[in-house]
Amino acid sequence: MSGVEFRPGLEDYRAAVVADATEPYARPGWFENLARTTAAGAGAVTVAADDVAIPARMDGGVLRSLSNLYTVENLAPAMDAERAERLARALRAASPRPHQVAWEAMRPKAADAAIAGFRAAGWAVERYVQFGTWREVVEGRSFEDYWAARPGQVRSTVKRKRARLFANPDMRIEDHVAADADRAVEAYERCHDAAWQGEEPFRDFVPGLIRTGLAEGWARVFSIRDGEKPVAAQVWTVGPRRATIFKLAHDPAYGDFSPGTILTAISLERLLPLAHGLREIDFGRGDDPYKKDWAPDRIAMTAFIASDPQTLRGFAQATGFQVRRIGRALKRRVIG
Repeated sequence: MSGVEFRPGLEDYRAAVVADATEPYARPGWFENLARTTAAGAGAVTVAADDVAIPARMDGGVLRSLSNLYTVENLAPAMDAERAERLARALRAASPRPHQVAWEAMRPKAADAAIAGFRAAGWAVERYVQFGTWREVVEGRSFEDYWAARPGQVRSTVKRKRARLFANPDMRIEDHVAADADRAVEAYERCHDAAWQGEEPFRDFVPGLIRTGLAEGWARVFSIRDGEKPVAAQVWTVGPRRATIFKLAHDPAYGDFSPGTILTAISLERLLPLAHGLREIDFGRGDDPYKKDWAPDRIAMTAFIASDPQTLRGFAQATGFQVRRIGRALKRRVIG
């Protein structure tokens, strides 16, 4: 890389990305909504170099991933260790020059590549597990194949309670499209508020995601209504290879019918045959116990902090990494 520029905003990222070929968490619309509706938007920049464009944010002398508590996976940048090394070296000539890079929400292999590149460039790196996600590979399988592999208790519950719920002729399923985005937002928000799930830290984020994702084709929203009253709602992000359940809520007044469980099964019935080439389903951020019944493979999502010891602050932070590493090693020896 001949050089790196920090260009304000995300316009250059949108121009550089072939949107239809990317998963939702690398789409310009995802990052633009995140920047527009949450505190992560402060200092948003596009890191532009010869062969890469990366949405990020500058926070003092720290270059951070454009991510927060809503981020399921950070898919930008997608690079091997060699490209990561070139980027790490090029950052030393950037203006302003970051003394630290902090990146979140990466799958272990992607983190391995980035970390190897930064270490090869002489940066000190500390990694940690940030959260878990649960997924199942469904490539080449029908919904019937997937469903047959679920625990018998889940299948029995859905069959029995689905029949009870839809014995009410006013119950119906809605698969929302861009033209009724407002109705999709209303369904989710009313279920969320009825469930007393706590105030969203950034109230505009989910409505923005629904509207943007439906308009750009990378979100699906499913709901169950009793007449005009929303009973359950789910927001999915859907890409060429992966579908992720992003948000879900149901009205506890209907809890005896397990409408959330029923809607999960209905959503997957509709997603699996339609998403040609879909490789996996993902149950999003967190280790809620129910997830392993639907997607039993856990992925430990990884974050890393890289400090440049060629800067004064980076050297101090790199020294701190080393002291903590030695302390952990001594503790293991004493305990062991």
